[in-house]
Amino acid sequence: MKTLPINFIKPVWQITATSIIALLTATLFGMVTFWCATTQNKIKAQLQKETAVLSRPKAELITKKTISSSEANAISRSVYALNVPWDLILDTLQKSTPENIALLSLEMDNQQPVLHATAEAANYESMLAYIHALQQKPLFSKVSISQHVVQEQDMNKPLRFSMDIYWSRA
Repeated sequence: MKTLPINFIKPVWQITATSIIALLTATLFGMVTFWCATTQNKIKAQLQKETAVLSRPKAELITKKTISSSEANAISRSVYALNVPWDLILDTLQKSTPENIALLSLEMDNQQPVLHATAEAANYESMLAYIHALQQKPLFSKVSISQHVVQEQDMNKPLRFSMDIYWSRA
């Protein structure tokens, strides 16, 4: 009779695909846990710093700095320019400008609520009708012509005029 090799002692470590996947999964889980803990510690440290800043008396947070009058004027002009109701002004100008008038430029005065505009018209009647139409708009408190010149070098000889449009802050 032939002898069969029977081994009743199983090997302690047997490398299989399942054991490799389990080992990789455990390693990945450990790395993610470590990363989360590190991130959480950083967030806690940042929150503690911010809480310390917020818990200080407000007098410590406010530093008084004097600014020169030129800086104050520059800030004032910037705030003034930001508060101009451009949407309303441009919409009113667009609706009021007829096809025979070409609005060439608009410049805002930083000191007062006035726009300096340059436009071209085919003739004096068109220019005066346009000025009158702008004067009828409630947004504009005053519209005046500051200068006008006939463009002789152009074959159509358009009338170029400058006007000051005062607008009211509602």
